[in-house]
Amino acid sequence: MPTNLKIFSSPEELARELAFEFLAELQKKYNSAEMMTLALSGGSTPALLFRELSLYSQRLDWGCVKLFWSDERMVPPDHPQSNYGLAKRLLLDELPIPAQNIFRMEGEIPAEEAAEKYMALIRQEVPAGEDGLPQFDWIFLGLGEDGHTASLFPGSDSLQIRDKICAAVIHPGSGQPRLTFTLPLINQARKIAFLVTGVSKSRVVADILKQRPSVSNYPAAAVQPLKGELYWYLDKAAASDLK
Repeated sequence: MPTNLKIFSSPEELARELAFEFLAELQKKYNSAEMMTLALSGGSTPALLFRELSLYSQRLDWGCVKLFWSDERMVPPDHPQSNYGLAKRLLLDELPIPAQNIFRMEGEIPAEEAAEKYMALIRQEVPAGEDGLPQFDWIFLGLGEDGHTASLFPGSDSLQIRDKICAAVIHPGSGQPRLTFTLPLINQARKIAFLVTGVSKSRVVADILKQRPSVSNYPAAAVQPLKGELYWYLDKAAASDLK
């Protein structure tokens, strides 16, 4: 069981406490005149976090944040399925963050082209770590009922990619094209946080955290930061199989 495991009574409490932690880290960055590189994800739990953070939009200087996304559907930014669009509606429209600090995946252009552009953008904007790969300060990730994270799905060839930091992929069920961070980029981060709520995720959470045999089927289990820290933020429902 990981030491960085935090369990909350409800999704709302999870979002509230994580918002406090994030804002404290942001204040430290601001005080030290450093930039924070942050990658967001989509989903219902991040949506709660976005709403919580928007309540504090005027209390801190958000100019020291550079925002990215760990994955995206190949749709325009105003599409209901856009991860960027979700963050814009719930958070970005409320934040005093410079437009030049927001780096979205371009879901409206061909996927391979978008992946190449995003790789170049990340290498330009995110400082490299000791291994030469860009090193995010913080990456937020979700978890699917099939064990996927970002847009890394069970059995996908993208799980074997080692020479790219982003990739164009296909959702195995819908056939929808997507963009995603690859494992080498994710595992380079200083801090990775899984945000998981709901009983439907409880079995996968327990399989991963207890290292059960089925764990090899889950892409999320391959998220193991090389030198950074891995955190799991769960509500009681998502943690219910850990007993």
